[in-house]
Amino acid sequence: MSDCLELTMMIPFILNRFLRNTHFKNSELALFQCRTGVTRSDLAIKLWLKCWVVMAKTMAMVFKDSFTKEEYSKLREYLRNERVLLSQDAKLNAKIDESQENKKNAFEIYI
Repeated sequence: MSDCLELTMMIPFILNRFLRNTHFKNSELALFQCRTGVTRSDLAIKLWLKCWVVMAKTMAMVFKDSFTKEEYSKLREYLRNERVLLSQDAKLNAKIDESQENKKNAFEIYI
């Protein structure tokens, strides 16, 4: 396994231990909270770490040299989890864009 892949798998443990909401710019944290629909900053950090963990597990599985049937099942599950997590973010972004467009249209009608 490459050093980069091993580091990718170790970083969630390191980040979980040391990362706090004070390590982010307030504007970036607010943007992430808005995109994901999370109200508390500590939960936003946990969600961000969850994304990283899901990606790390998927990457570790994808780059294996060979697979058994059980490992194919695990890979399918990891990819499904990744797709669900990323599609939730995409759905929330679409809702935010739609909401902003509706506000813009309402404002134009008002003027």
